[in-house]
Amino acid sequence: MEMALEEINIRDHGNEVLDENYKSIKARCKYCAKIVSGFHRLKLHLAGICGNVTPYSEVSTPVKEAFNAEILAKKSFQSLQEISKSIGRFFYETGIDFDAFRSPSFQRMVKATLSPG
Repeated sequence: MEMALEEINIRDHGNEVLDENYKSIKARCKYCAKIVSGFHRLKLHLAGICGNVTPYSEVSTPVKEAFNAEILAKKSFQSLQEISKSIGRFFYETGIDFDAFRSPSFQRMVKATLSPG
Protein backbone atom coordinates (compact mmCIF):
# COMPACT_ATOMS: atom_id res chain seq x y z
CA MET A 1 0.00 0.00 0.00
CA GLU A 2 1.50 3.33 -1.11
CA MET A 3 1.15 6.10 1.49
CA ALA A 4 0.82 9.58 0.02
CA LEU A 5 2.53 12.47 1.74
CA GLU A 6 -0.82 14.14 2.50
CA GLU A 7 -2.18 11.01 4.19
CA ILE A 8 0.46 10.65 6.89
CA ASN A 9 -0.01 12.44 10.18
CA ILE A 10 2.66 12.31 12.86
CA ARG A 11 -0.01 12.20 15.56
CA ASP A 12 -1.12 8.81 14.24
CA HIS A 13 2.32 7.50 15.24
CA GLY A 14 2.85 9.26 18.56
CA ASN A 15 1.11 10.79 21.56
CA GLU A 16 1.58 14.03 23.45
CA VAL A 17 2.91 13.54 26.97
CA LEU A 18 3.90 15.98 29.70
CA ASP A 19 7.45 15.85 30.98
CA GLU A 20 8.12 14.83 34.57
CA ASN A 21 7.91 18.46 35.77
CA TYR A 22 4.59 19.07 33.96
CA LYS A 23 6.17 22.05 32.20
CA SER A 24 6.56 21.00 28.58
CA ILE A 25 4.87 18.72 26.09
CA LYS A 26 6.89 15.85 24.65
CA ALA A 27 6.05 13.18 22.09
CA ARG A 28 5.97 9.42 22.71
CA CYS A 29 6.48 6.92 19.89
CA LYS A 30 3.54 4.49 19.64
CA TYR A 31 5.86 1.72 18.45
CA CYS A 32 8.68 1.73 21.00
CA ALA A 33 7.43 4.18 23.70
CA LYS A 34 10.53 6.38 23.29
CA ILE A 35 9.91 9.93 24.49
CA VAL A 36 11.43 12.75 22.44
CA SER A 37 11.28 16.53 22.85
CA GLY A 38 8.63 17.12 20.18
CA PHE A 39 6.83 15.87 17.11
CA HIS A 40 9.56 17.03 14.72
CA ARG A 41 12.06 14.82 16.53
CA LEU A 42 9.52 12.00 16.46
CA LYS A 43 9.45 12.36 12.65
CA LEU A 44 13.26 12.10 12.62
CA HIS A 45 13.04 9.04 14.90
CA LEU A 46 10.54 7.29 12.62
CA ALA A 47 12.31 8.36 9.41
CA GLY A 48 15.47 6.68 10.67
CA ILE A 49 17.54 9.85 10.52
CA CYS A 50 20.45 9.75 12.96
CA GLY A 51 21.91 12.73 14.75
CA ASN A 52 19.33 14.42 16.93
CA VAL A 53 17.49 11.27 18.00
CA THR A 54 17.93 7.53 18.03
CA PRO A 55 16.33 6.10 14.88
CA TYR A 56 13.68 3.41 15.22
CA SER A 57 14.65 0.63 12.84
CA GLU A 58 11.48 -1.49 13.00
CA VAL A 59 9.04 1.08 11.59
CA SER A 60 7.25 0.01 8.39
CA THR A 61 8.83 1.09 5.11
CA PRO A 62 5.90 3.28 3.92
CA VAL A 63 5.92 5.25 7.19
CA LYS A 64 9.70 5.63 7.12
CA GLU A 65 9.71 6.75 3.47
CA ALA A 66 6.82 9.19 3.96
CA PHE A 67 8.48 10.97 6.90
CA ASN A 68 11.83 10.92 5.12
CA ALA A 69 10.28 12.54 2.03
CA GLU A 70 8.53 15.16 4.18
CA ILE A 71 11.77 16.08 5.96
CA LEU A 72 13.74 16.27 2.70
CA ALA A 73 11.05 18.45 1.07
CA LYS A 74 11.19 20.87 3.99
CA LYS A 75 14.99 21.04 3.84
CA SER A 76 14.84 21.67 0.09
CA PHE A 77 12.32 24.49 0.57
CA GLN A 78 14.44 26.07 3.33
CA SER A 79 17.50 25.84 1.10
CA LEU A 80 15.70 27.65 -1.73
CA GLN A 81 14.56 30.36 0.69
CA GLU A 82 18.16 30.83 1.88
CA ILE A 83 19.39 31.11 -1.71
CA SER A 84 16.73 33.74 -2.48
CA LYS A 85 17.66 35.75 0.62
CA SER A 86 21.36 35.62 -0.27
CA ILE A 87 20.77 36.81 -3.83
CA GLY A 88 18.49 39.61 -2.62
CA ARG A 89 21.03 40.70 0.01
CA PHE A 90 23.78 40.72 -2.63
CA PHE A 91 21.71 43.00 -4.88
CA TYR A 92 20.89 45.28 -1.94
CA GLU A 93 24.46 45.51 -0.57
CA THR A 94 26.05 46.17 -3.96
CA GLY A 95 23.40 48.64 -5.06
CA ILE A 96 22.45 46.67 -8.16
CA ASP A 97 19.00 47.57 -9.48
CA PHE A 98 16.50 44.82 -8.67
CA ASP A 99 15.30 44.92 -12.29
CA ALA A 100 18.41 42.86 -13.06
CA PHE A 101 16.40 39.88 -11.76
CA ARG A 102 14.36 40.10 -14.97
CA SER A 103 17.45 39.92 -17.18
CA PRO A 104 17.48 36.73 -19.30
CA SER A 105 21.21 36.31 -18.67
CA PHE A 106 20.70 36.54 -14.89
CA GLN A 107 17.93 33.95 -15.05
CA ARG A 108 20.13 31.61 -17.14
CA MET A 109 22.98 32.07 -14.65
CA VAL A 110 20.74 31.16 -11.69
CA LYS A 111 19.32 28.11 -13.50
CA ALA A 112 22.82 26.94 -14.42
CA THR A 113 24.03 27.44 -10.86
CA LEU A 114 21.13 25.59 -9.26
CA SER A 115 20.86 22.73 -11.73
CA PRO A 116 22.41 19.44 -10.62
CA GLY A 117 25.49 18.17 -12.39
